[in-house]
Amino acid sequence: MKSDDISFLDSPVFPVAKLHTFANILNGKTPSSDDRNWGGDIPFLTPPDLNGLDGKEITSVDRRITDLGLRNSSRLVEKGVIFSCRAPVGYVGRITSPSAFNQGCKVVVTNQDHRYVAYALTASKTNLQALANGTTFSEISTTAVENYAIPLPTLATQRRIADYLDREATEIDTAVADLDHYIKLLNQRCRHFVSKELRKDEFPAVPFFTIASITSGDGITQESIEDFGPYPVYGGNGLRGYTDSFNQSVDRILIGRQGALCGNIHHAHGPFFASEHALIVQPRRSINLVWLEHALRDLNLGRLSQASAQPGIGASEVSRQRITFPPRETQNVIAETICDELAKAHALIAESTKLRDLLLKRRSVLITEVVTGRKQV
Repeated sequence: MKSDDISFLDSPVFPVAKLHTFANILNGKTPSSDDRNWGGDIPFLTPPDLNGLDGKEITSVDRRITDLGLRNSSRLVEKGVIFSCRAPVGYVGRITSPSAFNQGCKVVVTNQDHRYVAYALTASKTNLQALANGTTFSEISTTAVENYAIPLPTLATQRRIADYLDREATEIDTAVADLDHYIKLLNQRCRHFVSKELRKDEFPAVPFFTIASITSGDGITQESIEDFGPYPVYGGNGLRGYTDSFNQSVDRILIGRQGALCGNIHHAHGPFFASEHALIVQPRRSINLVWLEHALRDLNLGRLSQASAQPGIGASEVSRQRITFPPRETQNVIAETICDELAKAHALIAESTKLRDLLLKRRSVLITEVVTGRKQV
């Protein structure tokens, strides 16, 4: 094998073996939408259930099927290594209790150490993604999986490696979880601080239409939106890309009109293009736009969304909302105070996020070094 071949995970120490020489590769299937197939006690695994596991044991699942659903889908697997084989490719987890799975996954059943095999496939994520192909979505074939090779030391060495990685990965995962919790608390503190600042003084609540008008943006084709360009394009969920023209020449506050995040708020700096999925706020009075951005976000406009396949809110609904409206001088003070406090919090969040990313990178590198024998344990 060539050292740059993506069909195997190279090792300078351990022998390399194709998966089909020591394991069976099982394919999954999804039962029909018949209600009798769903809502049972059997875990039914799909690629999203494997996201973020990086070879760890599966402990929760979103969907379950009945015995009838099992007969109409894939076989039941009591123990094995499962990974996603179609977009997204390369999520890896371990099955430790009887489970079924869909066609977006494949299961490796072997008498080798499942923890070690899971770590080896986790280290192979980039290779597996490179082996995937397809026009509608990326998918790695059963043949490609069967012929993919990983380092395969003795069973005793596999167990020693797995024990070591279990300990080290757990320590890293604990640190990452602590950082995630810290970041979550910082974001909560930001929201509470902003809400408190906006409400700390008593000012009259007025209908929103008395301080600003709301209009929809203009239609734009997907072909007109590029990854780079002179003018940003904003839609219902924020920045969509860039285009060669603009329909707003000055800074505006935008409200998502349609999409999963409808009701979200963006402070867009002109010139820019606002699509038909964004609502444009045009002040009728002198208003500090930073204050307005936070005041609108505090209203939680997403609650106005109508439950449907395509959630959305209308300009008239937003216009009827009542908003506490302080004098411009007070708006300026509130905006400055909020900006100062959020800048401090965002600096801490950025620092924590950077550390979190470094830990995850260290985890990935460590797994690869150990399963390939480059790092002896």
